[in-house]
Amino acid sequence: LEKVLLKVCKFTEKNGEKKVSREELVNGLSDVIDAEELDVVFILFDRDQDGLLDRKDLLDWLTTEFEERHLKGKIRERMDRLSVDENGLVTSEQFFGAYQDVLTQKEVDYISEIFNLTESSYFDIKQVECWAAEESVE
Repeated sequence: LEKVLLKVCKFTEKNGEKKVSREELVNGLSDVIDAEELDVVFILFDRDQDGLLDRKDLLDWLTTEFEERHLKGKIRERMDRLSVDENGLVTSEQFFGAYQDVLTQKEVDYISEIFNLTESSYFDIKQVECWAAEESVE
């Protein structure tokens, strides 16, 4: 993530408009992020759809990446505390109970949305493990 941040800052400093195009990001970050991932970044963060990311767009993107990485780290730390049944399922109540002292309500809502959970839902812990193990931008 630090590499990306430093490179992005260099792009915006070189560009007099303080904006970066998709092509500039692809060329400058190809050793860190593939073009498909950058397509998603532009879809999500190019709010005015002008094909350029300004500093606010870039900051929003990097902040989102950092927050998700931090959340995944919290989830990985406590996986062993979960009471998983023989089918590999855990209730959302058990899951959030194991994390109640480390997750914010915003994080609980985010996870619930990702896995489409309700209070009485069961979900496959392997899905959560896979999601938490995914590496975000480094």
